[in-house]
Amino acid sequence: IKHTLGTTVFKDNAFTGCSYDDTNRKFNCTTNTYTLGPRTSKVRIISLQEAQALGCTKTISSCPIWMSNYLYQSTKYGGTENRTGGDYGMNYSYWTMTANAATNLAIWQVRYDRTISESYTSSSGYSGRAVVSIKK
Repeated sequence: IKHTLGTTVFKDNAFTGCSYDDTNRKFNCTTNTYTLGPRTSKVRIISLQEAQALGCTKTISSCPIWMSNYLYQSTKYGGTENRTGGDYGMNYSYWTMTANAATNLAIWQVRYDRTISESYTSSSGYSGRAVVSIKK
């Protein structure tokens, strides 16, 4: 089965992603639309909207446990495996494919404490985590 890649529709400009409303404690992703349709690739990284759909917020331990496993100190927040350093360093979180609307240098991430946060793309200690598409 062949699928086409999903697309990102930029309504204003390519550097505006999702913002966060501190008062209402909600992400605002209305500026850009990230389609999550079928893709030709079988592996990609998760979007902020997908993480939200799984329950992730800025509240500690809001993401499912499996999303933080193999990150630094993940067991402190319910995870079953830690990344504590060694040859590959300490991995605190992994990026989503969604930009942060506040700056063109930041991206949303899933953290070891099972929250969503923002990080500069030049920061160390962060990586990507694959989402594998499996035909059902």
